[in-house]
Amino acid sequence: MLDVIIALLEDDDHIVKIGVLVTLVDLEPTLLDTILPLILKLVSDEAAGVRCALARTAGQLLIHCHRGDNKDLQRHMDATLLPLIQRLLHDDDAQVTSAALRAVSDATSYSEIKADGGPSAKAILTEKHVLRLLPTLRHLTTNPIWRVRSSAVEIVPTLLECTYKLDVRVEIAQLCISLLNDKVDCVRTMAAEALCGGKCAQSPIVESSQHELADFEWIDLVVLPHLKACSQSQDYRQRLLSFKIIRALFRHSDNLLSNQINTLPKLRQAIIGILQTLTTDPVANVRLNIGRILCNCGQHFDAAEHATLICILEDLLASETAKTDGGDRDVRLFTHKAQMHIQNLYSQNGEKEEPDQEIRKDSNQIERT
Repeated sequence: MLDVIIALLEDDDHIVKIGVLVTLVDLEPTLLDTILPLILKLVSDEAAGVRCALARTAGQLLIHCHRGDNKDLQRHMDATLLPLIQRLLHDDDAQVTSAALRAVSDATSYSEIKADGGPSAKAILTEKHVLRLLPTLRHLTTNPIWRVRSSAVEIVPTLLECTYKLDVRVEIAQLCISLLNDKVDCVRTMAAEALCGGKCAQSPIVESSQHELADFEWIDLVVLPHLKACSQSQDYRQRLLSFKIIRALFRHSDNLLSNQINTLPKLRQAIIGILQTLTTDPVANVRLNIGRILCNCGQHFDAAEHATLICILEDLLASETAKTDGGDRDVRLFTHKAQMHIQNLYSQNGEKEEPDQEIRKDSNQIERT
């Protein structure tokens, strides 16, 4: 069949070449030395569909070469496949670039079936490979097409799974941080999501102390400073982004610790302080999101924090109602809904008394604390 494959790869019809590329992942490993030089010629094919198929095939071949720990196959990763993907990441067509990014994402971590029948995630790319890809990915974060910029940061959580060294992880995180101020809301949202998912997003519960330390460091040294910076920005869009960061943090919090603690106490206290500061925001859309975020994420706080949140919501509702025009209707609506929700959670935790004056005093000092 080798002669047939070689002939079809040179066919004039791009549909034929795409069909052949799809089948190459099933070839015997001994044929890669012959096939890889042929498919490298397709990197400059005039049909974008062929180059997209080439990117997908390169990603699958990365997995193919990694299986079995065959050193003879793994040499193709560094010598041929990664340079090929890097070239495709620089392609002028956004579809080809996105296909190459998906190939990197798929090849970063794939699932194998363990001896006991359960799935096992196994990283393919090493820390060295990720660092090699970083300059190309940084270049993509400046691409004029917003979908490309969004795709470039979408793969950050999977890249972070390849290393637990904080300095390397921070360098990877710069891809997200550089796009938190992007002019397109979808890109800012994806950057925030990727930044928060960088702990161990969608990975099994961490098992070693080294992994737990990496998660603690990631929250404390990377995410929290940028969350505070967004909440204190002069740009109201950045202040709105802080709510998306909070929501993403809570969404990924189940993977933080194996002892079922949802989020770090320090992080929860910081979030409470940020919410209290934003109650006086001049933009109504910012104030109403305080109620919205607590309706969605209030269950992640403990009873004492619920008491503090009730005081904050009561003060926000009172100050909004006291305005000459009655305040913003939506702010009052979401604040009242959040107040009822948090009060219900507070009661379910066995704390049926109203928050006392000491708690209210503490809520006024939470930012300083």
